[in-house]
Amino acid sequence: MTPTDLVSSFVKQYRHPFGVDTVAAYTTIEAAQVKPILQELTHSGMIKEVEKGIFVKANRYNPVLNYGQKGTWNFHPNAANQLLNLIEKGDYTSIRKITADFPRSRQWVYVYLEALASIDAIGFDTKYYVKSRTGLKELGKRIKKGILHELTCKPPDPNAKSKEQLRAESAERRRIRQERDAAKIKARQEVMAVKAAKKAEWEKIQSMRKNTSEMIKMMISSYFDRYSN
Repeated sequence: MTPTDLVSSFVKQYRHPFGVDTVAAYTTIEAAQVKPILQELTHSGMIKEVEKGIFVKANRYNPVLNYGQKGTWNFHPNAANQLLNLIEKGDYTSIRKITADFPRSRQWVYVYLEALASIDAIGFDTKYYVKSRTGLKELGKRIKKGILHELTCKPPDPNAKSKEQLRAESAERRRIRQERDAAKIKARQEVMAVKAAKKAEWEKIQSMRKNTSEMIKMMISSYFDRYSN
């Protein structure tokens, strides 16, 4: 099997968030080879990057996780409390930053944050913060799919304009621009017409002056011819 086949097989079977190191450990492929393969699978839609460097299967089943259930995560309130203590003391805006100060992998931190968010123990308002610890006994019993994404995404702006409004405004700007350009063209044409009329009038005057001058010359010549003898 090619490295891409091995990574794809891993993704299809692995049910939890994972990173480059996890894939490398399971497939024995060098991390440097894993990175571009994960990017390729992300573009293809097989996986998605939920946090910088943390991936999940795009259509992964969101299991109900229970304490001690075989093949699933075992959640420990003490470990969760340690993570909450860290969050309370710091200004953490991402899982990567939390992992830098916590002796666990990004995968572990992601899974625990997901579980904590599912029981409304943490919130996010420019940074992660602790909301309550009263529900820790329920930790891991049910995970809400996409809860971290919902938590960290900015809410929609109530004042944001709809696509229809934006299209209407764009059409109005285009109409105004077209009218302005048409007015400029018309004004330019009028100026050119005035210049052409002035030029024609001047040429007419010049022609009349020339004709008058020639007539005067002819009259003078005729006069001299008649009275010179």
